[in-house]
Amino acid sequence: MWDLTTATATYNYNLGFSPYGLGFNSSGNIMYVSLASYIKQYDLSTPWDLSTATYNWKQVNSGTTFVCDLYLFDSDKYMYTLTEISGIRYIIKFKFGTVGDITTITEDSKVSVDGIDIGANGFHIESDLSKVYITGSVSDKITKIEFNTNGDLSTLDFTNKQQVATGYAYSGGLYIGNSGQNLYIGRTIVSDRLYQRNMTTSHDLSTLGGTYTTLLVGQQIYGIMFKPDGTKMYLADYDAS
Repeated sequence: MWDLTTATATYNYNLGFSPYGLGFNSSGNIMYVSLASYIKQYDLSTPWDLSTATYNWKQVNSGTTFVCDLYLFDSDKYMYTLTEISGIRYIIKFKFGTVGDITTITEDSKVSVDGIDIGANGFHIESDLSKVYITGSVSDKITKIEFNTNGDLSTLDFTNKQQVATGYAYSGGLYIGNSGQNLYIGRTIVSDRLYQRNMTTSHDLSTLGGTYTTLLVGQQIYGIMFKPDGTKMYLADYDAS
């Protein structure tokens, strides 16, 4: 679990388009994938098993330029996305009118993260909605920002952010797993690898270890998602579709 050295590819699902972000509902029987400004919905007849995924012809135009990544929280009532609108990066919180139906989402709130890094590509929100992590598309930095009120974008504390260099410029997908101990970063331009680094103190970027594990994967990894128990990892490869 959670260890890239034990990872083996078991199934490749051909989407027919170049994806950015991907996410699952809490039960693992619905998958959401972003294509430019659209978010598409897929049903899995067996939870967390991509070989059982089918497109149910539900999609929504988010009203943005494109959606980089996405996560679902609060019993799947809300979706948080990292998006671009007219050249500016935002985190947008959407609310489901009907849980499990992407066509019913409406914008709840948004906040610009353009000042955090250049062209933010990847982000991760903790399951308790207490922290958000962001990576830039050009620099090699990762930034942690905490919520003063969990899940409320208006309370993100940008004044007390924690930022460290990872050594990996042109980052794409980002995921924090294993109770905040493991950091996973996908590359988008100069590498076809997924990187894992560990924190000796959970959620504390200053304790990020210098050693890393790599996994040879696709060309441009924008979306990274894990099954909650760490036994399965899902990657959205922009070049593989």
